[in-house]
Amino acid sequence: MEDEKEKQKTCASCKQDKPLNQYCRYKNTSDGLQSWCKPCMNTYAGRRAKALRGAESFNTPPSKECPRCHQTKASDQYGRNKTRPDGLAVNCKECTRSTCREANYNISQEEFDTFLESQESGCRLCGNSISGKKAVVDHSWSTGEIRGIVCYRCNILLGHMGDNLSDLFTKCLAYLKLTPLKDTGGKIRAKRKDNQ
Repeated sequence: MEDEKEKQKTCASCKQDKPLNQYCRYKNTSDGLQSWCKPCMNTYAGRRAKALRGAESFNTPPSKECPRCHQTKASDQYGRNKTRPDGLAVNCKECTRSTCREANYNISQEEFDTFLESQESGCRLCGNSISGKKAVVDHSWSTGEIRGIVCYRCNILLGHMGDNLSDLFTKCLAYLKLTPLKDTGGKIRAKRKDNQ
């Protein structure tokens, strides 16, 4: 009887004693098994997957108050979060971006606005007008210094080029001057307006 008891484990979810073969392996526990039995894990995983797929309906309000800035904003001003009852993120998109900037670059929203205003609300690299999510903090990976506020496209360009731009810029200019490998006869058309 004791031998049978030793080969069983109590499920932390349903609180029933079940044989060890009713538990999945999990190397991070002392006994090497998950704390929930397979049926309980399957039930939980099914509910969770259904919620994440959005199969459950959300009671999304037309507007909501952001707990950070205390402003009531339309629901399209919030990111999506399928794990919340209303299907929306807790904070508005603007506050979420501000929180990330504070955490990653140690600059407040006021400092960010001042930097952007000093650049006349334009990208410090290309000069195009920027606002909202298109405005990105550019910093040096080697020193950590903030170089300015740039548009998303320029930030991606700088990220791919790295901090040693002069050699890569020279190579890019030489590449653009190369003779084309093939003349397409105009059958490839530019998809972006700025390429025309």
